[in-house]
Amino acid sequence: MSLTPLPHPRRIVTGHDDQGKAIFLADSRIPLEVTKLGASLGVLWETKKVPADNSGKDDPATSRTTDLANKSGVVLRVVDIEPGTTQAKMLFHRTESLDFGILFDGQVSW
Repeated sequence: MSLTPLPHPRRIVTGHDDQGKAIFLADSRIPLEVTKLGASLGVLWETKKVPADNSGKDDPATSRTTDLANKSGVVLRVVDIEPGTTQAKMLFHRTESLDFGILFDGQVSW
């Protein structure tokens, strides 16, 4: 069976210029890291603290945490799980973090 992975997610980041006018800061496709667990991962957004500091023009997703979970902020990650895999369930974890799981297509059953 041929597997067609999801397209790389498109991420659009908006902000404000020095005059307070809304502007686009970034418009790009997010690369997905292929794992040996039957899933691909990509980070769409990350903050280092809550509440987030959204002033400035830096893209917080370009300096990512090295851990699976960010202990003081938020990580928004996309996961593409291959059909029929059972190894990807190892990606589910227990951490002191707030995680969201949104299923775009298909079903997950283990």
